[in-house]
Amino acid sequence: MSRNIASWKIIIPMVLYSAGMIFYSVLPRVGVIVISLLVYLYILKMLKKDNNNIDSLILLSIIAIPTSTISIIGTNYGDLPLTWFNIIVLILVMLIGIKGKLNAKYFVSIMLFGIFELMHSLFMPSLGNSLKQLLTIMLLLFAFLIGSYVRNYSYNDLTEKMSIYYLYGTVSVAVQVFLQRFYIMATGHVIGHYAAMGSGRFAYAGLFGDYSFASLYIATGALLIFLQYVNKRKISLIRFVLVEGIMLSATLMVSARTGIFALAIVGLLYVILNFNKLNPRLVLVIIGICIVAPSLAGRLLSIRGGQDLLDSSGRVEMYMEALKFFADKPMLGYGLGLENLNKLTGLGAIHNFIIQYLVQMGIIGTILFLIPFYIFIKQTRRNPGIYMWLFWLVMIGAMFIPDIVSSRFLYAVILLCMCRNLKSTYKCGGLYEA
Repeated sequence: MSRNIASWKIIIPMVLYSAGMIFYSVLPRVGVIVISLLVYLYILKMLKKDNNNIDSLILLSIIAIPTSTISIIGTNYGDLPLTWFNIIVLILVMLIGIKGKLNAKYFVSIMLFGIFELMHSLFMPSLGNSLKQLLTIMLLLFAFLIGSYVRNYSYNDLTEKMSIYYLYGTVSVAVQVFLQRFYIMATGHVIGHYAAMGSGRFAYAGLFGDYSFASLYIATGALLIFLQYVNKRKISLIRFVLVEGIMLSATLMVSARTGIFALAIVGLLYVILNFNKLNPRLVLVIIGICIVAPSLAGRLLSIRGGQDLLDSSGRVEMYMEALKFFADKPMLGYGLGLENLNKLTGLGAIHNFIIQYLVQMGIIGTILFLIPFYIFIKQTRRNPGIYMWLFWLVMIGAMFIPDIVSSRFLYAVILLCMCRNLKSTYKCGGLYEA
């Protein structure tokens, strides 16, 4: 069986399942459980034909991201924080540990953070709420352990497979949004995460619990296909235009600004830093962007009911209030768990990655949390690839949305960035020399 045939035998059921699960809430729970189990077992079996056990599970974890908000018993993640994505990541870490391939620096730093926050959680109003957020954070940090294994021990073509499944995962969520909008408009019955916000704005997030999450995830897919195309990967112009059209259309339906704005910033940085290395493909894309950008901005403005696209939507006021609470408990913070945070301060989810964790974990917890990121950036600086652009896209978006860790897809972006191959001929990440 050729790799291409095997890939399509995985991609087609993957997209059909991931997109179709937008209807999970109107299906019998037993049906959701059985379908999910059969699909995951089938995909794992197909993956194992061309990959070893650990590499197969790594690919499966990326495939699981679009449905990572559905628990293993067919309910919402909030009801039971145990999903197939969580299980796969935990199994991966155990298998890598059994093989004795856990990176010592990452492991020690992650365990220090985990133990510190676990001790802090014992004093929270709701231990369960605190532990739920701690589990989510730990699953993200485990990406550094898994990524280190990929970097040192996996086959060279694993990165290409990871990027393919990641891209089609973003396509799946885009299709989720299309199906969600069609179903709600046709039946009036709400599925997925949806809101009618007044002023003619309707927001669709598929299975994601936050509109900005959905917008940013789809934007990473739009950036990924762009990077593959301009770096002369095997991407035809027709496929590039088709996928970008799907991504941009879905992002507009989501109606959140975060993904489009972060994509615009990173795209501009990419062009500026690589202006002396223009090739025909990049020039063609730049011309296309200049043509469609005004209509995209106008359409987004219309979808949002005429709201100023630069309006902070109360974020600045939220930041100022949150920083006042941080000043009262700067070292330890108020603890994990968004429900706990609300009980102790009255604050909701803070729309800024750094400010949120400073308020919740204080300076000590935030530093411990950021140590693996520091090691990661230091290592990737020596051999950056095109996927670092995805990382900076997510980091820019994280400055304007709540709890980016809960999005799950940052996990996959970190894995892609930690791979050694597919180095770009262009400057990467906005900070590195390729």
